[in-house]
Amino acid sequence: MELIPKAITKESICSFPLRTALLGNNSTNWSATPQPFLDTNVAYFYESVGTQQHHNVITDLKWRILSNSEDKLKVSHFIEGVLETIKIKLLTDGITFNNLEILWLYPVSMTKFQLGGLEDIWKNTVQRVFNQEIKLNKIPESIAPYNYYDNNMGLTGLTASIDIGGGTSDITVFEKGGPSLISSIHFAGNSVVGDGYNSNIRLNGFVKVFEPIFRSACENKTGGSEKASILDQIKNGVDPTSTNFCSFLFSVEDGLFNFTEQIKSEPNLKLLYVLFYSVQAYYLANLIKRIGSPIPDNIIFSGSGSKSLDIIDYTDRKSTKELFEFVFMKVFDTNELDLNIKMASAPKEITSKGALESTGINVNDKVGFWSGQLKPSQNIFYQEKENVPTFNNALDSSFKSEVLESINDFYNVFDEYCRSCNLNATFGINNSALDRFNDIRSKNLIDYMDKGIEQKLKWAQGKDDKLTEGLFFYPFVGILNKLGTELAQQINCEKD
Repeated sequence: MELIPKAITKESICSFPLRTALLGNNSTNWSATPQPFLDTNVAYFYESVGTQQHHNVITDLKWRILSNSEDKLKVSHFIEGVLETIKIKLLTDGITFNNLEILWLYPVSMTKFQLGGLEDIWKNTVQRVFNQEIKLNKIPESIAPYNYYDNNMGLTGLTASIDIGGGTSDITVFEKGGPSLISSIHFAGNSVVGDGYNSNIRLNGFVKVFEPIFRSACENKTGGSEKASILDQIKNGVDPTSTNFCSFLFSVEDGLFNFTEQIKSEPNLKLLYVLFYSVQAYYLANLIKRIGSPIPDNIIFSGSGSKSLDIIDYTDRKSTKELFEFVFMKVFDTNELDLNIKMASAPKEITSKGALESTGINVNDKVGFWSGQLKPSQNIFYQEKENVPTFNNALDSSFKSEVLESINDFYNVFDEYCRSCNLNATFGINNSALDRFNDIRSKNLIDYMDKGIEQKLKWAQGKDDKLTEGLFFYPFVGILNKLGTELAQQINCEKD
């Protein structure tokens, strides 16, 4: 764990893409200027090889509070570790740094303050590692996937790209080869499997259902004891999270244990993903309608989180197509629609590959979001405009009440979809799961909204800062976590 691997290939134990994770020591004194490689390293082997007892793995680096000197240092150490690996590769291959160009990606939902802090880290670290002028560029994560699909799959017509990661989903609407809108939201893979607001790994539904199944699968199997040991380290380490627990189970996916298939075998848990993608479809449809664009011809998926489509669908994406078509028809008030749904076999790699093909794309005045308010007068807010609401506006009760109207409108659409498609026939979801959802879906919505605002404020300078995303998703982070816990209790009771 403490060394740079001899080889990073698809066939080796360590391969790209990597988790954004930093390996440190439990005893590291972050106020005493720890040194990369001496005190920390990129966690190249995280989820593949166990750690030592004195080690501590730090994840979720992208969303560290950069105003905090300790968090800023952790992010800097990770970036420096990656850059040193690149440097070693170039030197080994006899390549000079003169023509080196480094491209890094960011979600546009980052506050201006957070993005500025991250940009400073990149600039300072690149200069420190290479000790010369290096061309350094950044592009929104939303842009890259479209470029890959456009160059490799020959897309035609209006296209919407949804890049679903762990923390954010990055959306771009492309028209005539260029972006007409770029948006990013804190509603992604972790929103389904994570700990919501103020919950923890002990209460998480996925942990409750699948930990005993995984441990049973590890018994008397080759490599099983090592995998069980890694799970112990993740669950019992410093600040354990359900997202790290589930990320590890997804990373295993071999003859020992296949997490995707295990989730599919518990059909009621599929409701979490049907709800997740229904919310995504509703936001995307409103986003596109409110900028005055027609319904897209193509919707393309990328990012590690989009692999969860395999849980509710087959490779033909028929169920995904029917779900998005239904929601779009309701939002646009039309009766005919034929969407083309695309997702590559390695969706996480698409973003990186597309980024390398992203040249000369102008994103000025293209970054915006839907506030979540239902009124027709409340359209898209563009980040560089003067009328963008602030956190103070979002905290106002009337603002939140208007977002609740949108949530209730979504529920009407979702109810119609559930009746039309027959959840049990399409996904195997029982009425008991839907009843649980109906019982909790209108509870604590304002509280969840406040929790989402409170979390986002940690990355801002203050309440006068402009919003970078709407509030529509915040309640669903809490709802998905609560629903997962209750469905897990239901599943475990039935097994007992």
